[in-house]
Amino acid sequence: MLSRLALVYGFAAVALLSPSAWAQDLLPPDDDYLPKTNSISVGGHVHTFGVGFDVEYRRRMRWNNRFEFVGTFSLSNFKDKEEARTPTTQFFNGGGEWVFDKKNWAYVMGFVGGMQYVLVPRSEFSRVEFKGGLSMGPTIVLLKPYYVQVATGVSGGFITTSDVPYDPFTPINVFPGPARPVDISDVIAEGSWFQGFDRITTRTGWRLRADFTLDLSGTSYFVRALNFGLQYDIYGSPLPLLATQPNQQNWFGGYLGVVLGNAW
Repeated sequence: MLSRLALVYGFAAVALLSPSAWAQDLLPPDDDYLPKTNSISVGGHVHTFGVGFDVEYRRRMRWNNRFEFVGTFSLSNFKDKEEARTPTTQFFNGGGEWVFDKKNWAYVMGFVGGMQYVLVPRSEFSRVEFKGGLSMGPTIVLLKPYYVQVATGVSGGFITTSDVPYDPFTPINVFPGPARPVDISDVIAEGSWFQGFDRITTRTGWRLRADFTLDLSGTSYFVRALNFGLQYDIYGSPLPLLATQPNQQNWFGGYLGVVLGNAW
């Protein structure tokens, strides 16, 4: 009995994984077959507390058309869960708001590639296709200093201010008194975002992604789909987003995106 079951399952596995299996269901005629697609996915990344943008390339494998290569370039911003916008101590003296204890902006570029497998193919009863797979690739983090506005002196009876990187450990010229590290009581408001591009530093890491695609297009010529899954970013040391609080070294979360594209 067991040997018969093993034989049946063996034939089923060969049929599913053979290059010609499901070919009539998944592909249009060879003369019209366009295996490559370009698409753009826009979605939210849970662990970044912001919005990320993905540009995606797909190609169905001819040696087994249930497999599909997926290459993705993504750009997103990382924000620590402890970040919170709050009034400065000088708010009632004409000050503004800032992100408490923020040290750096973090913008992450990811280059991820992997394979997806058609788990549920299209059929005469349903034009929906469901795919799942694994991807991995490098990430590059651009760390741009977070600037705050502080008082730096007096001119003509008025206090002068300057935008400086928020760093409570490095002495700078802060009014009044000699050079010293910036204290939260010195912060008047958030500085300009356009400063600090000349001080950008980088970190590198790796991204692992378990991704799923629900293709609603009903054809191989277009991509009208939903992307969702989990991703895990690994770095050699914590990313310095906060000045004094503990920073995260590894980032885990989910994502959801809408994919639009065409074959060519």
